[in-house]
Amino acid sequence: MNNKIIIINGPNLNLLGEREQSQYGSITFEKLKQNCFKKAQELKLDLEFIQSNIEGELINLIQDARKKFNGIIINAGGFTHTSVAIRDALSLFKKPIIEVHISNIYKREEFRHKSLISDIATGGVFGLGDEGYILAIISIEKMLKKMKIDKNIIKQLSDYLNEFNLSEIEIAEKDIKIKVSRNHISSTLNSPILNESGISKEKIKSGKKITSPIIGTAYHAAEPGAKKFIEIGKKIKKGDTVMIVEAMKTMNYIPSTADGVVREICVADGQPVEYGQTIVILD
Repeated sequence: MNNKIIIINGPNLNLLGEREQSQYGSITFEKLKQNCFKKAQELKLDLEFIQSNIEGELINLIQDARKKFNGIIINAGGFTHTSVAIRDALSLFKKPIIEVHISNIYKREEFRHKSLISDIATGGVFGLGDEGYILAIISIEKMLKKMKIDKNIIKQLSDYLNEFNLSEIEIAEKDIKIKVSRNHISSTLNSPILNESGISKEKIKSGKKITSPIIGTAYHAAEPGAKKFIEIGKKIKKGDTVMIVEAMKTMNYIPSTADGVVREICVADGQPVEYGQTIVILD
């Protein structure tokens, strides 16, 4: 399945080719759109290309993108310098974001020098004309390819750990390496683990332990306010999602490695987790 990206254009970009050609060049909005679709097709990306002059519509697009798209390329136009609301919406998008500007905003009027979204974005392309869009598409495709982790591989490796009683297993393919290990924890821990309510525990009881296969930030639900994947006392099956671990703006769904009943959730929502750290204990 192809990665899906969206290019979001802010106010007045629909008038490309008509306005300030010294800053924006002679390319029309439709020609820019065609060029972007051509490059996306070459890279096997599914692309949606949208423009709006209305701040609320842009915010809705960004919010909806969390469920629909793997990455965002955004030229927020004049809202780049003024819209806290667009910044806040982008901060909830936990995947790659590339900020694009056709002109070099740092060589223009002083009020354009401040971007409210640059520190939210993964990266930016400024001042390279319409070619900046093409470079952003190429860059985001590379990011997504590098960061993509097949959760079925993680599940399969976890199964091998149990089947062959291994302590650790690792695979490498090209520039991607995945390592899964069994977390051996003695009755006394050097570092305290937090349960769901945030209470520190010095010991973890025996049981079926589910560990994090990567370093990142743990989340109990797919998005803020959504139903949690698991609750204490809930019966779950092997392969069911127990948590999300965000790493490098990629949301990795962590599957249960066994059937059982949730006894303890060992990390708080939004808490950093280490590779191999126990996140859930089952009976």
